[in-house]
Amino acid sequence: MPTNKGKAIKVKGPNGELETNLGVFISRWTFVIDKDGKIVYKNEKANTAKDAQQVLEALEKLEK
Repeated sequence: MPTNKGKAIKVKGPNGELETNLGVFISRWTFVIDKDGKIVYKNEKANTAKDAQQVLEALEKLEK
């Protein structure tokens, strides 16, 4: 499974702001699988804020 390099982020806590490193983590992928078990949509760079809308659009295209 592909991984991302991670990144440093700043988090606000009770004692002020803290900088921490997220480290390495697994990339998020989204798949849509049809009734026959075939992958009909794959997004290797899924964005959590936009992913649901992109899947809905992919499903609508499949219905046509």
